[in-house]
Amino acid sequence: MSHLANILLTASCLAFHPIIAADTPSPGPAQAVERTERTVILEIRAIFADIQKFGPMPKFNFLQKPEIRAKITPQQREDLVKLAALNDELSRMDTGPSMMTTPGGPKVQQQSQRITFLAMAASLDSNDAKSQLTTLAASKDKELAVEGNMGLQLAAWIGADGDAAKQTRILDAIQSLARDNPTSNALGINLRTIRSVPDLPNDLLRRIDDLYLKTLQGPVAEGMQASIDAGATQKNALGKPVTLAGKTLDGKDFSTKNLAGKVILVDFWATWCGPCVAELPRIKAVYDKYHDQGLEVIGVACDGDALALTKFIQEKNLPWPQFWDKEKQTGVVDGMHPLAAQWKLNGIPQMFLIDRTGVLRSVDGRKVFEKLVPELLEERPK
Repeated sequence: MSHLANILLTASCLAFHPIIAADTPSPGPAQAVERTERTVILEIRAIFADIQKFGPMPKFNFLQKPEIRAKITPQQREDLVKLAALNDELSRMDTGPSMMTTPGGPKVQQQSQRITFLAMAASLDSNDAKSQLTTLAASKDKELAVEGNMGLQLAAWIGADGDAAKQTRILDAIQSLARDNPTSNALGINLRTIRSVPDLPNDLLRRIDDLYLKTLQGPVAEGMQASIDAGATQKNALGKPVTLAGKTLDGKDFSTKNLAGKVILVDFWATWCGPCVAELPRIKAVYDKYHDQGLEVIGVACDGDALALTKFIQEKNLPWPQFWDKEKQTGVVDGMHPLAAQWKLNGIPQMFLIDRTGVLRSVDGRKVFEKLVPELLEERPK
């Protein structure tokens, strides 16, 4: 999973939780209302809906623009504080197994969401949020103190308005915090929020990566080290010829070499992956529009059940071939394809784009394929 700290992750993860049925009886006036995971999740959904009555959902990246912060209403700011409290409540519940695969576990992710929401609210001048973060930062519990300090730094990052000098000073403070707390999952996962900022200057990105690679330890740091390694592997392959080969769902040998002269979109996906399924209409539309001009699509299916996968493909009328490895994927819960491991993917969906000469042109095609496909089709081999 693209994987890595958009503040709407909480909302996307909610899809994996059961929903209370519409005919569930409400407790009578004399009954005590038990606080359950489902209760809290429904409250989170209601707050997300309430926030969006006043405008788009505030996001960490967007709030770095003063003109965006100026449009946030007091009600939205208060709702961010409420979301922080509800994520804190979720983190304290024994929710059992979770489909969330964040390094450090779902509780670490929920606490990270709490801090991000408080940081966002603090950047919008919420005294309540500032007070909560300051209190946490002064805690005698080292991990809580790290959470509070990271929240204050996240709020400062938003308020830096992209000023490189201010951002450098913030990273100086985080680096000092990391040296004193190298095993802190709270530091590792909240630092991801900054690392996920688009167009982060290369020198700042290198400093953050060095913290993960040389200073921080533990599950979150190890997960990020794998992600950084994957990014380097994929980045190093850009601009070079690549070949993807294996068995297709019908058991035949297949290679992208068979598609010489074609533009190829490679879609790493799975039927169990909601975001992957959501991308299929976009891929289908581009395929239908450009297939006759030389576009081919190859799926790399990360499913463990061949029959269910075949049925899904037929129902969705997906005309392109699918890589699927019977020996290595059958019966595996997530069914990750060997090619996903080869390319060190940390999550799906992910899309590659290969040009007519067989050269890898993008490993982040999900964001750009609608624009890049026609451009690659216009290119002619020299």
